[in-house]
Amino acid sequence: MSDENDILKKIDALNERANEIRLRNKIESEEEKLEESSTAGERRGAQAGSEFLASIIGGAILGYGIDWMFDIQPWGMLTFMVLGFVSGTYRAQATMHESDEKTEKE
Repeated sequence: MSDENDILKKIDALNERANEIRLRNKIESEEEKLEESSTAGERRGAQAGSEFLASIIGGAILGYGIDWMFDIQPWGMLTFMVLGFVSGTYRAQATMHESDEKTEKE
């Protein structure tokens, strides 16, 4: 009988250790998920910002070219910078909306 009790005690101790390890692994995996989601959010934010800036810069360059071709300084550049701002705002908002949808699916 004492052998059975010793074996049962060892099994119980082993189960306790296994549960501790499972709990530790669960906590570590949750921390990794949080780190991954924050870096994914940073990437999506950087993408939205770069699209916003690219639209404004592209509009300014296009407007400068039109100003140069038609000799209407500064109206072409101002007009296309405003259009670039509007386009950049729209594209940045669309990018962030897409990232929100991806986050909700996960």
